[in-house]
Amino acid sequence: SYGNNVLLGNASFATVLTTTDSAVSFAGTVNNQVAGTPQALTVNTGSGAITFTGAIGSAAAPIGALNLNTTGTDTLVSTVNAASLTTNAQGTTVIQGGQVTTSGAQTYGDNVTIGATPTTLTATTAGASTISFSGTLAHGANVLTITGDGIDFANNVTGTGALTLQGATAAST
Repeated sequence: SYGNNVLLGNASFATVLTTTDSAVSFAGTVNNQVAGTPQALTVNTGSGAITFTGAIGSAAAPIGALNLNTTGTDTLVSTVNAASLTTNAQGTTVIQGGQVTTSGAQTYGDNVTIGATPTTLTATTAGASTISFSGTLAHGANVLTITGDGIDFANNVTGTGALTLQGATAAST
């Protein structure tokens, strides 16, 4: 467990944390050590839970690719700003932070539960911003907005709250 803020500082290689069926938790924020140099993070825990309580990246300085691999539960309590987000095909991802923004794809291989209202899932780069769900998506009474070039559902979507699906648009100056 990481009780303080974490800085990702390896520009040449992704930071990879691996346990054998043990939980990994981040109580503080996770950011790049060098501003403007996105750092990738992969967490592999077997059946252990992965929990991020603090914000991951920021709108001004997103981290690199974020890969979460567990047959347990990934919990995102705060906001996420990353180059991409990928979860493996087993387990559950719980999004409680209200916002996940990536410049690239968001690929949810497992079941996803939305635990905050409103929640926005946004992929911003034209041509590279598909948001896909291989498992179920349960948003309950929570308002959910999903924005991307492509939005793919391979399984059931359930919920009574408003669900808005919208295409991403390229910014122009």
